Amino acid sequence: LGWPVDRVWVTELQMEPWLKKGVLDQSVDSQLAIFDANKFKENINYLKQTGFKKANLWGVEWWLWLKDQGHPEVWETAKKTFKL
Repeated sequence: LGWPVDRVWVTELQMEPWLKKGVLDQSVDSQLAIFDANKFKENINYLKQTGFKKANLWGVEWWLWLKDQGHPEVWETAKKTFKL
């Protein structure tokens, strides 16, 4: 579009699995088969490669839900990524 990359905002970067059923209707393992800590890293690396400076991440509530289910891997990866 000719806009400077620093003026473009990613509004919804996928950071959780796209499911055919609700989160409570699918096993955690099946969800992690679609989106796990490695996929998290891949998507963040992709975002960095675009050069966009701002992005809203879609799925943060899912990371917390996973952690509460005994699967903190994505949550911990986010903490390391954002140095929290």
